[in-house]
Amino acid sequence: MLRSMLHQARSIRVRPGLDDKVLADWNGLMIAGLAHAATAFGEPSWIDKASRAFRFVAASMTRADRLGHSWRDGRLLIPGLASDFASMIKAALALHEATGDSFYLDRAVAWQQALDRHYTNPETGGYFLTADDAEGLVVRPSSTMDDATPNPNAVAAQNLVRLAVLSGDAAWRGRADRLFDGLLPIAAENLFGHMALLNALDLRLRAAEIVITGTGPDALLAAALKVPFVERIVLRAPTADALPAAHPARAKIAAAPRAAFVCAGERCSLPVTDPDRLGETVAAMRG
Repeated sequence: MLRSMLHQARSIRVRPGLDDKVLADWNGLMIAGLAHAATAFGEPSWIDKASRAFRFVAASMTRADRLGHSWRDGRLLIPGLASDFASMIKAALALHEATGDSFYLDRAVAWQQALDRHYTNPETGGYFLTADDAEGLVVRPSSTMDDATPNPNAVAAQNLVRLAVLSGDAAWRGRADRLFDGLLPIAAENLFGHMALLNALDLRLRAAEIVITGTGPDALLAAALKVPFVERIVLRAPTADALPAAHPARAKIAAAPRAAFVCAGERCSLPVTDPDRLGETVAAMRG
């Protein structure tokens, strides 16, 4: 009775506005989270949801290799922000690791190239928030501190580390190192405001590359993807040719065509064929 009276009285008032626009950066963080959770908890339906959201952004919020920031009712606000690129690249890499689909890796590479072309801050090696062809501002924002969400420079640093492994192109690792060289002195003045950047540095220094060889060891692949994503990068290598020529696991694949190798730096573990042993091998190589 009281509830119905309240609803009736409320219906007389003007309804508040509804903010129903789609944001590329927030969706990117959500998509990556869904992809990581799907592999951690064995929920393939979450991959489907993440993929649908990703493909909407890739189709409706992208013009050539440029992302927009917001979409509503068929209207796209473009160009996007560095946060849009960093978050959607993160989403693309998460889906590529989860599915092995090269579509996501290709998108990540194209967007990273656009981010470098239009947002790079030459003084720090990091990124401005706005594009070089966006509406002019008195000062282009270039904050490096985390806010309610991780700073796009920190997200980009993590992306570059993963891109180097997943694409086999060491130039991305060099780009990440230039970003670290420029931003870590700034981060030293306020560590708590740069936690995402420090996480990226930890990934650069201590990440375990889990190389899954052959086409059959699904249990090993599932075990690799269950390792916390902040500690690992999963690389599928059906044959040795799928790895860069200098990769330390390349020569070992011939001796163990269906196995997992855990690599850190220039070292790789002995072949792992038991999924239950993969976690302890990762811990040993990262230690």
